[in-house]
Amino acid sequence: MTEIAMPSLQGAAELCLNPRFRKPRFNPVEASDYLAQVHGTPVAIATLAKMRCLGGGPSFDRFGRSIFYSRADLDAWVSGRMTGTRRSTSDQSAR
Repeated sequence: MTEIAMPSLQGAAELCLNPRFRKPRFNPVEASDYLAQVHGTPVAIATLAKMRCLGGGPSFDRFGRSIFYSRADLDAWVSGRMTGTRRSTSDQSAR
């Protein structure tokens, strides 16, 4: 009996992304759009700028005066800030 080869799903999530979000690095405007569109967490461009100064934001790289966020760093930052499901505001954090 012949086996049917299933197509690899590796990279399928990448193909589901909007083409403008498929690149590895984003400027602050694109990073803000990415967080809102892909993760459903709107973060203003000014908030990203403030977090670059004060800390607590996603990791970023500089190239001269330009700021870039890697997609992996944005994904990790959102995952790290998620608290998990709660039934009420008085529930303790699972951390």
